[in-house]
Amino acid sequence: MFDKLVARTTVLGSMVWDNARRKFSSNHGKCSGSSAAAPSTEPRSHSSAPSDTSRRSFFQFAASAAAACSLIELRAIFEQHALAEELTGLPQRPVAAEEPLYMLTYDHGGAVLWGIDSFTKNLRSAVAWLERYPSFKIGLDNEAYTYDLLTEQHPAVLEELRGYLKRFPGRLAIGTATYGQPLSCFINEESNIRQLEYAREVNQRMFGTTPPVYAMSEHAMHCQIPQLLRGVGFEGALMRTHFQMYGYNPTFDEPIGRWIGLDGSSIPAVPTYKGEGAEFFKTTEDNWILTRYPGPECHESLVDFRKKFARIHPTVASRVDDGGLRREELVKEYEGKPGYRWILLEELLGGASRSRSRTSHRTQRLHTADAMGILWQRNLEPLP
Repeated sequence: MFDKLVARTTVLGSMVWDNARRKFSSNHGKCSGSSAAAPSTEPRSHSSAPSDTSRRSFFQFAASAAAACSLIELRAIFEQHALAEELTGLPQRPVAAEEPLYMLTYDHGGAVLWGIDSFTKNLRSAVAWLERYPSFKIGLDNEAYTYDLLTEQHPAVLEELRGYLKRFPGRLAIGTATYGQPLSCFINEESNIRQLEYAREVNQRMFGTTPPVYAMSEHAMHCQIPQLLRGVGFEGALMRTHFQMYGYNPTFDEPIGRWIGLDGSSIPAVPTYKGEGAEFFKTTEDNWILTRYPGPECHESLVDFRKKFARIHPTVASRVDDGGLRREELVKEYEGKPGYRWILLEELLGGASRSRSRTSHRTQRLHTADAMGILWQRNLEPLP
């Protein structure tokens, strides 16, 4: 665990962005099953790309052969789904009739690139959808700097946001994980820590809450992230790079596992599934669906996504992307539809049990290079 940082006066860099994400041409392709259509503002989803970790399981029994280790029992991701079956090595159970596809959507934005007018427009659009669709939930993935700026220059907008959070508890949430939305591989050690620490401090000061699960839009994953997340107080991670222009993370064919960092720190993580997306200039398949279906760029629906990943129990479809990239037609289509449920990051690990089990297993440590050539060292442990 990290001691609390006391020096807070350094100007934060790392507000890295590239306008090229808005300027991709149509030659990057379309969503699976789509026909030729208008150019996209982002690259296509990576629904068919191979994974360099396809033979590796996200659940590998891991602990010392010489000593038992305590593992936190995560009985469910969402209130009722036991994972013990996977740990036994038995075939995965069929999807129960009551098991839904969990849908998580967060608007990515902020003041740095988009400006306050865009922030306000997307916020009010999200609120309008919350009013029209009772089951819909949405979160905000803005850099925490935005909230400091609102305090100084746009206090009325900040109060408007606070009012919406009070009006829609459990349906509208803050998903901000970093102060400046950096590409974490390209900033130094102290900046990595400060980005996380400052964001959580701002969230607590402004709203009295901060997200328990780390989730990002662009590539902000590396092999020391578990240590950093544990150090600042995160409870879990969504191990997905939704927009992969700058890099991507490994994929695993399991619903959840324990992501272990270089120092042995570990944190529960929902991974990117094998076949969900892992290639430069792409988005994850579900992110593409949640931003463009139904429409000329994407004919693949969440029904198709659910069928494709039916081997994963439970299954999560997630989007963390620009506020202007979401389709009301999709929300309307799945409003009240059996088998589909919107969630927030607060619910992702909501079924975690406080009980512990002591189990001794062989340790298997996996090594692979990520897309940026930076070593990923992963000791992936099961969750009993």
